[in-house]
Amino acid sequence: VNFMGEPFPSGNPYWPGSVSQMVNDPRTPTGKCWAAFETIAAIAIWISWYPWELRNVYTGSGLKCCYCCLPFLHVRAFVPPIGLLLLVIDAIEPMGEVSFESEIATTVHLTGAIMMIGGHGIFELVTLSCSKVVQMCRPERILRWVFCIGCIANGFTFMFIGQLMEHAWMCCPDERRVPTQDDIDFAQKSGHPGMAVLAMIARENHDRLLVNSASGTYLVAKYICFWCEVLAGLNMIAGLLTIWWYCPERHLSLFDELPGDYDDADSYSGRDDEEKTLVISDDDLSD
Repeated sequence: VNFMGEPFPSGNPYWPGSVSQMVNDPRTPTGKCWAAFETIAAIAIWISWYPWELRNVYTGSGLKCCYCCLPFLHVRAFVPPIGLLLLVIDAIEPMGEVSFESEIATTVHLTGAIMMIGGHGIFELVTLSCSKVVQMCRPERILRWVFCIGCIANGFTFMFIGQLMEHAWMCCPDERRVPTQDDIDFAQKSGHPGMAVLAMIARENHDRLLVNSASGTYLVAKYICFWCEVLAGLNMIAGLLTIWWYCPERHLSLFDELPGDYDDADSYSGRDDEEKTLVISDDDLSD
């Protein structure tokens, strides 16, 4: 239903144009889960330092970004997680906001999406096609090429259709308007006092509320835009999981104890006042 409590005249339920529009409200359960999981993912990717730690991603120091002095590994390690944090912290403004501040916030949000999804796809493309140092088997290379192309293609389609929806005429987009006093009175008389209060607040702030949902070509474009963003994210996740699955470091066996010899190690408990000395041989240092 719209803000007056009436069913949408188009007969279609509201469909978001992107995942960000679906989870933009942090007060909802979906918004809370989105912010929590994406923040954890960004921090985990950032602190893993996987471009330096995994040989199926490590490209050496010879590969530079844009032929400048900035190492490619640094850019790959920092750009996608920073973009993901921008995407989460700077949530997209609710539909209907047309102020200059909301436009700036939306631009920052989209920049974060490009850094995250587009950055991952481009970095994978450079790694797979340009690096002579990276080590991987044939099945891994095939899978990573598939997920890399899927990420870039769906991300590009998402951005292209989004710009087309914004600048080209299509029938029939979502209809929004600032509520009038007649709309507020109608909502109250129809038995929707809560919606009437929301309409009063929107009228005071000059915010546009949804009157009718999209239909026709515009609705099809929204479907394509939404699912292309979803597929781009899934391909990015699948690519990262492929890197983890095939990395040789996943099968390393660690020592049961840290290297080095302790004096009287059996009696060392941390409860004595006497200082315990850690003795490390020259061989340990050279290793």
